[in-house]
Amino acid sequence: ESRGVAYLSGDEAYIKATSEDDIHTAVAAEVFGINRESVGDDAPGMSESYRQEAKKSGHATNYNESPFALGRRNKLHISQSTKFQALYKGAEVPLESAVRWKWIDAGGKILDPAFEGRLVIEGKNVRVIGKFPKIAEWQQAVQKEIKETGRLITPLGRERQFWKRLTDDKTIREAVAFVPQSLIGDLLNVGLWRIWSELELCGAREVEPGDLQILLQVHD
Repeated sequence: ESRGVAYLSGDEAYIKATSEDDIHTAVAAEVFGINRESVGDDAPGMSESYRQEAKKSGHATNYNESPFALGRRNKLHISQSTKFQALYKGAEVPLESAVRWKWIDAGGKILDPAFEGRLVIEGKNVRVIGKFPKIAEWQQAVQKEIKETGRLITPLGRERQFWKRLTDDKTIREAVAFVPQSLIGDLLNVGLWRIWSELELCGAREVEPGDLQILLQVHD
């Protein structure tokens, strides 16, 4: 699903990260600005390693979970969940919050090295430049489409009509998750169909003990 989000959003950096042998190691290194040898270390202020936090928080962030909900789910302080999402896809945060959370001091000096070169003060806000900014743009495009038409169509042509309140946060999260989850589920079905077709061509209709059988796929 991460790779599906990468291609749907068109974010080249995220496409590259999800093409690595270990997606979560690559994402952790990119987001936290650390070398790959350090991704197994405990992340300061978080409950697990950099890699594990990237895995759990990245998946939730891809599907537009709020910093508050992410913090509650992963047992993170709101400052840490906001920090992850800001570094991941970019965000605007009140200046006073950035100072209170010790990202910067009152004079605008960077205190947290993770924000070095990635934080711009704009009036009473700070803008954080995320590593995968097109994910946020894709989420906004989905939200706009839902509000205008109430429906989404996947790259494989599966259509879903949303009947609940179209401005509700829950509906929007469901909409953002729908296309990548549906797409990957259908791709798995296509793969299984191709395997079944190959077995048919090989004449493997009579199943003997020990033979390969296709029973079902259980994506999500």
